[in-house]
Amino acid sequence: MHIAFRCDASLEIGSGHVIRCLTLANALRERGVRCTFITRNQPGNISPRIEEQGHSIEALSLEPEVGLGVGQEMAKDIRWLGVSSQQEAKQSRDVIERINPDMIIVDHYALDYEWHQRTCGGRPVMSIDDLADRRHDCTILLDQNFGRNARDYDGLVPTKALKLIGPDYALLRPEFQKARAASVAHRNSNSRPLQVLISMGGTDSDNSTGRILGVLSRSDLSNQIAVTVVMGATTPHLAAVRQQVTQLPFRTKVVSNVEDMAALLKDMDLAIGAAGGSVWERCCLGVPSLLLNIADNQRPAAQALDEAGAAVALGDIEVVGWEDRLVVALRRYSRPEELRRMSGVAAELVDGYGASRVASEVIARLLVVREVVESDSRDIWEWRHEGGAARFYLSGKETPYEEHLAWLRGAIGAPGRFLLMVEKGAESIGHIRLDLNGKEVREATVSISISPRIRGKRLAQAILIAGMNFAADRGFTKLNAAVHSDNVASHRLFLSCGFCEAGHDQDFILLAKKIVRTDVAINGANGE
Repeated sequence: MHIAFRCDASLEIGSGHVIRCLTLANALRERGVRCTFITRNQPGNISPRIEEQGHSIEALSLEPEVGLGVGQEMAKDIRWLGVSSQQEAKQSRDVIERINPDMIIVDHYALDYEWHQRTCGGRPVMSIDDLADRRHDCTILLDQNFGRNARDYDGLVPTKALKLIGPDYALLRPEFQKARAASVAHRNSNSRPLQVLISMGGTDSDNSTGRILGVLSRSDLSNQIAVTVVMGATTPHLAAVRQQVTQLPFRTKVVSNVEDMAALLKDMDLAIGAAGGSVWERCCLGVPSLLLNIADNQRPAAQALDEAGAAVALGDIEVVGWEDRLVVALRRYSRPEELRRMSGVAAELVDGYGASRVASEVIARLLVVREVVESDSRDIWEWRHEGGAARFYLSGKETPYEEHLAWLRGAIGAPGRFLLMVEKGAESIGHIRLDLNGKEVREATVSISISPRIRGKRLAQAILIAGMNFAADRGFTKLNAAVHSDNVASHRLFLSCGFCEAGHDQDFILLAKKIVRTDVAINGANGE
């Protein structure tokens, strides 16, 4: 599979769009997907970082092309794209036609359904958005923001589009989930001085960091705090901030190009930052946040987090009054009991598995699901017996191949049963079986087996999701499963796809999940 990402980083729009796309691209690569980034060479781009992580780049020129003038462009389009929309569409279309990806993932505020239709050539599109302010011609819509509702996209995406909504789908790198337990445990400490992180985005073109440091230097908190400042290497104010910290009355260090942000964050007591993508990193690690908006689109998430008690919204940094609110909040949250309370709420919102969930949903829509034919019999039989797996099935014993073949011949096309084969490209990789629970009830019992050739490639979740989508499209409302208590991997798989334990039957754990059509929002699941 080959997926193209269309996203940009620049001094104007920051680096957050590319960084979260990189996170998703890395999760897709772990599942055997090749990823290409189509990105424009604007000042402040982070293309070297994309290449360092092993992905291909198709660089778009910033030079204007003859005959593709500005015309009636909206101001934000020119500011964010760097070129006219005509030039953008032509250049991106030329690249897409040449590299011919299976899907295009778009993360750009200046691109909407017109770009999708003019550029993508009918290929599936996934849109990553935060604004809910424009139309998307997409198969999948992702908005990872807390407080967002699927109804916010009514009329903005096709009826059949899958809507992945909320921080269950926050695109975080794996190190945040790995550091989560240690970071949450750290919240029980009473460290002094208070370890405060300041992080205002990868570019911080307005030097919000310097303004915050100035407020802290004039407060009476100097003997209570130690500050770590995180800045991107491309920010134009890095040198000025480094000079500023030499004059501060509290211990301060400045770091840039942080390779392991999770390791740095887990030792922090409190963060001062913007309500952009990094807020979900802090929530995952249970780091309480004081939020300052540096862009209009950050207000809804900041307010929703404040109302939930997971952060404190201090307002817009360009509106008078945030300085006093910052000092008051720091005084309040220097108390360990207040920090622990906010930490617990924040950690409940984000578990760190969002990129894995999104990657599986993407791949599931590129897999082919077809009905089993007799020539599949040998694959299914071998998969069910490989490694002694037969002991996990209800019969608990191996079945001779001829007996299996006879059963399959009778089961193909039988009423009340779907036998499905899942394919990736030309390769059969999984088998899904759905047995209806009664003639009138729209319930089925689901079982799964996968090819040993793809074990360890993290595709089982996508295979099961593809089977769930098949069931949803045919009107089923509930799926049940019975997993042997010793089959830990299968148990974990079903939980990762939203199944909940519903009881026990001797050696088997019973699980169940209500399913919905793809035109309804998916709210996530626990585990991976």
